[in-house]
Amino acid sequence: MYYRKPEWLTTYQGVRDIDYSLGSSIFSVAPPKVSGTLWYDNSPSNSDSPFVVQYQEASFKEIQSIQKREDESLRNYLKQQHEFEEPDFQPIVLDLIQKKGENLTGLDFCKELSKFRLHKKIPSSLPFERKKFLLTQSEEWKGWIHLHNDHLSEDALSEDNIQNEIDLVGNLWGIELMKRIQKAEWLNTALNFKNCRVFIKDCLSQ
Repeated sequence: MYYRKPEWLTTYQGVRDIDYSLGSSIFSVAPPKVSGTLWYDNSPSNSDSPFVVQYQEASFKEIQSIQKREDESLRNYLKQQHEFEEPDFQPIVLDLIQKKGENLTGLDFCKELSKFRLHKKIPSSLPFERKKFLLTQSEEWKGWIHLHNDHLSEDALSEDNIQNEIDLVGNLWGIELMKRIQKAEWLNTALNFKNCRVFIKDCLSQ
C-alpha cells in the first residue's frame, strides 16, 4: 500500500466513505482524523491512520477569503452600533474583554449587545406580567434559533425565572444577529466540493 502511494480527492464529509482497505479482504487501516478546525488552519491531524487530510491550497485560500470578508462585515457592523458609546453598556464591554481575553469573539459582542437591547425593552423594574407579555411578544422570543432550542414555555415563566429567560433569549438573538451578518458562505466550499486531499503524509510531498 505504501508503495502505491494512494491519494484521493473527496468532500469533507466523504473522507470516511473511502475504502481504506484498497480492495483487500485482509488488510485495512483506520480512516484519517479530520480536524474540526481544518477550514480555519488547514492543519492535518495525526492519528492511528497513516492518512491525513488537507484542503487543496486554492480551495483553502478561497475559504479564507470568504471568512475574512465576513469577519470584516461583522466588525463594521459592530463599529456602527451606538450602544458602544453608551455609559451603561461600556462597563459590560470592559467586563467581557477582561473575562474573555484572547478568546473574545464577535459572537460575544453580538450576545451582549442583544441582551442589552432586550433589557432596555423589558426593564427589570416592570411587574412580572408586563415583562412576560413584552418578552413573549418580542421578535427575539419568536426568533428561529430560540424556537428551535430548549427554552421555557410561556406558561412556565415565573417571577423567579423570567430574568434568566430574558438573558437566554437575548443570547440566542445575538447568535441570530451574527448569522444574519456572517452567513458562513464559506461552508459551501468547505463541505460540498471535492477539495479535500487524503494522502499518506510521510510518502507524499505537501
